[in-house]
Amino acid sequence: MLLFRLSLVLAPALLLATLSHAGSVIEFETVEHATGSPLSGTVKLSTQGSMTRLDIDSTGGDAGLIFDSGKGELVILDYEDKKYFVMTREQMDAMAVQVSDAMQKMEEALAAMPPEQRAMAEQMMKGRMPQQAPAQSQPKSTISKTGGSGSVAGLDCDNYEVSQAGRKIRDMCVTPWDEIDGGRESTDAMMAIADFFSGIKDAVTAAGGMTALDHQQEMFAHMKDLNGFPVSSKSFNDDGVLTSESRLISNESVSLAPGDFAPPAGFTQQEMF
Repeated sequence: MLLFRLSLVLAPALLLATLSHAGSVIEFETVEHATGSPLSGTVKLSTQGSMTRLDIDSTGGDAGLIFDSGKGELVILDYEDKKYFVMTREQMDAMAVQVSDAMQKMEEALAAMPPEQRAMAEQMMKGRMPQQAPAQSQPKSTISKTGGSGSVAGLDCDNYEVSQAGRKIRDMCVTPWDEIDGGRESTDAMMAIADFFSGIKDAVTAAGGMTALDHQQEMFAHMKDLNGFPVSSKSFNDDGVLTSESRLISNESVSLAPGDFAPPAGFTQQEMF
């Protein structure tokens, strides 16, 4: 459950993470449609130097994290119980080993069952256990300019469409990097967070929705090619149904203090494992 909760925090937000020598605060409004009833909220990212802080205020519950790319340390904020967890790279690597070992043992146990029992066990565990990555690679996506344009939070942007295997998977309105404070450095921050989770992602690419990291990395590759930042985006599933959307509300350059990247007052630290 912890990995799943993290994925819900990271999936709409990794694309927005920034690193810059001057501090900056970027705020987006988001809507997740793939969770049954839509979950709406705001995503605020405060960044300075090696520090990135994410705070989500959502109808599905508040969430947050603080990431220090210099230390390779992630702090997970639990607003409901007013506590926080610290996860290091070593702990993440150890978790990857545990998940991999557990899956191997499960596969060995299934292999020893008669075919009928194995089929029943696999059906019962479907959706409850992480699934191994498919052997085949995902088809490459392509991006094309639609010719339209728009304006988001006072910033002019050009419309683009991302397609995969002949179907549209994403719409974006892109503003040049230099129009967004810390925009160019956002690639480095996103990659740093994705690298932190790479051990788990490589061991079980679908664990708790961690494939979202792959999607965000792909999206950033397009942004690097376009030399721009998506101030609005909409994602669609295989049936063309809208699954999520985000839109820039505001961004500003500010001077942030070390305390801005610390757990809130009154929060107590809990052990991760």
